[in-house]
Amino acid sequence: MGKSYNLENILVRTIKAIVLVVAIGVILHTPVTVWLSSLYPESRDVIKSWKEILLFVGLISALILIFKFKKPIPEKSLINLIAIFCLLHIVMICFSYQGLFATIAGLMIDLRYVV
Repeated sequence: MGKSYNLENILVRTIKAIVLVVAIGVILHTPVTVWLSSLYPESRDVIKSWKEILLFVGLISALILIFKFKKPIPEKSLINLIAIFCLLHIVMICFSYQGLFATIAGLMIDLRYVV
């Protein structure tokens, strides 16, 4: 009998694939992004942020798993600290807004390792 392809299995497979692609893709990140940025200079920032874009998709998938399918959160205290850290960054935007692009870039740089 074949594997079931319900939403829960698809989300788990998506998260695993994203982690694998990022782990392997980091090896080729610099030469490939420099080459693509030279071909498409107007898309340089999007090309260089491919990891963050994939991790954002993984985050959305994980949130759906947690809230829709009631999957257990690995370490609630750690998750709470990460949530407070993210909330602090969002609150600080109100006090030091520098424009949309700068704000998004700053959030991606500051939160990429904890989220």
